[in-house]
Amino acid sequence: MDSLRHENIPVRIALSLRQQAEDLARQQGISLNHFVTQALEEKMWRMQHPALPSLASRLRSAS
Repeated sequence: MDSLRHENIPVRIALSLRQQAEDLARQQGISLNHFVTQALEEKMWRMQHPALPSLASRLRSAS
């Protein structure tokens, strides 16, 4: 993907999910767009690397 080129895409999500995402983005000091982009990148990475344990599962097993 060309990281310098951007395209707008309409996405329909539940209002409550959008509000949660906006709140989390605000807490991190980033835009909703940046938050959603990071979330999408993270999800795609996890799907491409299914054999690697998630941080949450590593933390659960360490306690």
